[in-house]
Amino acid sequence: MMTKRPHRAVVLLGLVAAAAAAACSPELGDTPFACDAEGTCPESYTCQATVCVADSANPLISRPLRVTYINRSEMFWFPSAKGGATLVVNDGFSPGELGLYEIHVGADGVAEAPIKLLDFPGVTPVSSVVVALDDQTYGVVTMRFPDELEDDVELALQALPRDGGKPRPAPRLLHSAKYPYVGGYEPAYVGGVLRGDDVVYAFTEAGTGGAIVVTRLKKDGTDVTTQRIPLPDGVLPLSADCLLWRAADASLMLRVGLDVIRVFSLDIDEGTATEVPLAAGTPLFGFGGSVTYLETSEDAEQATIVLRDLEGKQIGASPPQPFTFGLEPYTGVAYGAGALVAPLSDDVSYATIDVGYMGPDGTFAKVASVKRQDTDELYTARAFASEGKAYVAWTSFHEQLMDVWVGVSPLKGVP
Repeated sequence: MMTKRPHRAVVLLGLVAAAAAAACSPELGDTPFACDAEGTCPESYTCQATVCVADSANPLISRPLRVTYINRSEMFWFPSAKGGATLVVNDGFSPGELGLYEIHVGADGVAEAPIKLLDFPGVTPVSSVVVALDDQTYGVVTMRFPDELEDDVELALQALPRDGGKPRPAPRLLHSAKYPYVGGYEPAYVGGVLRGDDVVYAFTEAGTGGAIVVTRLKKDGTDVTTQRIPLPDGVLPLSADCLLWRAADASLMLRVGLDVIRVFSLDIDEGTATEVPLAAGTPLFGFGGSVTYLETSEDAEQATIVLRDLEGKQIGASPPQPFTFGLEPYTGVAYGAGALVAPLSDDVSYATIDVGYMGPDGTFAKVASVKRQDTDELYTARAFASEGKAYVAWTSFHEQLMDVWVGVSPLKGVP
């Protein structure tokens, strides 16, 4: 279930012309077709995030993007100063469109048209992680492979404006570091979190056998510390994806690897990293003293969300959930004292995308549910909650492309 690279060819899909569709059907429904190239729709319809929506409709589901592919790590939710929430995604594979995109989602589920925050020139995907430096500014850590005239992998922290602010100032480079390039097609995932006034990011340097580099910066990009952690046995340097979790008590944990995954407890003040003993399942979130895992059955048709302490003792678990091989929950998202996990569902077809809450004491509850409009093969999802609403983003395969969907649900029953 940990495959991340795209296996689907690029196919250019034509959009249905709005005027032609209107002539063919006098009753078109609430969301009958895509907007045309100019973003126009028939009378009584408005173009909302690529789709014509009836003015009388109040949709809780939107499809703001259709792209070639988005890696499972590259979706980040934030509260919005405009109300609702904002999703930032990395389109790393659409020809000529590579970059970071910001999508504002209202509390009513209406998504605005994507805004390109940061352009990634060239054809090679760029790994990224996004944090909120303050209410007006994103901090974006990127890892970029060299072009034909360069020899190094570049890590950079840039400051970007949030919430579609205008005029939009140019990105500000706050920090950069270079490491020797030793090969590969696509950078492994870079992990990052905000901890107090510090930005902490982690990536794997592939040279000299490979090592995890954990860098701690001030918000203005000033270097604080750099820590190197030897790669665990079985974790290969060129596919050693990094993911950082920050719990409510500010403790940090690191997940590293792709096919083989290991977890570390980090003390960045002391510069230590303690490997957590191996346990069954895929780690989804770390609370410092415990880890939430996705544990699937042998036939991969059911899954359980399990919380274990660092010695592997079970603290709590969800009821068994339907599961589909190839689905990628990837990570939980911190919320309150616990974490939100998606996608879950009571239906093996995932007609609804449910959100689970796992508390650090092992308490589990279903806290939100969004009904899908699409029936395409589901790939991954990410949940977020703010002001009594749950916001869910998911990606699904549509023919040879990938759709990004967003939905909103009331948040209920959080312990």
